[in-house]
Amino acid sequence: DSLSAGDTSTLTFTLSEASSNFIESDVSVSGGSLSNWTAGSSTSYTATFTPTADSTTDGVISVASTKFSDAAGNTNSDGSDANNSVTFTVDTSRPTLAITDDDADNSLSAGDASTLTFTLSEASTDFVESDVTVSGGSLSNWTAVSSTVYTATFTPTDNSTTNGVISVASSKFSDAAGNLNADGSDTNNSVTFTVDTVRPTIAITEDDADDSLSAGDTSSLTFTLSEASTDFIESDVS
Repeated sequence: DSLSAGDTSTLTFTLSEASSNFIESDVSVSGGSLSNWTAGSSTSYTATFTPTADSTTDGVISVASTKFSDAAGNTNSDGSDANNSVTFTVDTSRPTLAITDDDADNSLSAGDASTLTFTLSEASTDFVESDVTVSGGSLSNWTAVSSTVYTATFTPTDNSTTNGVISVASSKFSDAAGNLNADGSDTNNSVTFTVDTVRPTIAITEDDADDSLSAGDTSSLTFTLSEASTDFIESDVS
C-alpha cells in the first residue's frame, strides 16, 4: 500500500446488500483524489485513487456510518470497522538535482579544470557518472561524498573553443520510493563553461634572401602571432 509519483490504485467498495444511493460523495478522501467512479452492480463499486503530486501525506479513503441505505431504509453503521478504510503510504516527491562549480567566471583556458558538485534533494543509490551528459570536455575523479552529494572534475577538450556543458536529464536517478527525477530542464541542472584551450602560436620571418649577413648587414624580423596578445615583449625573444 505504497504509492509513488505516477502510481494509482483501483479501489473496490463491496456492499453487503444492494443499495441505490451509494455514491462517490459518500466516500471521504484525503491525500489524493478519486476518479473513474463506476457502479459494477448494486453491491460493487470501483474508483481510481491518485495521490497528491509532490506529497508525502498519506492517502486515506473511508466511508463513514449513515452514508447509504438498503432497500428497507437501514443505513450503514460500520464506519469504524477496519475494513471500511484504506490507507496508502505516499511519496510522490520527485528528487531534484543542482550542479555547482568552483570556477568564478566559468571560463576555462589551457591547463584549467573545474570541480563540479552534484547535490541531490534526496538520497539516491543509483545516481552514477554515466547519468551526466558532458560535451566540450570530460569528467574524472567521480566521487560519492554521500548519498546526496557527488563531485567530479571537468577538464575541457584540448585545442578547442567549444563550450563545456555538463547536465543531468530527467529520469536519470531515483529516490528510495522509486520516484525518478523530473527536473532536467531546470537551469540549475546544467553548467556551461566558456572554453578557449587553443594555445597561441608564433612564426618568425626575415627579409634576408639568403639568410647570410656580412659586416654592416642587418635583417628585419617579423613576429606573427596566431592570436592577439598584450604581453608579447622583446625580452620574450631568445
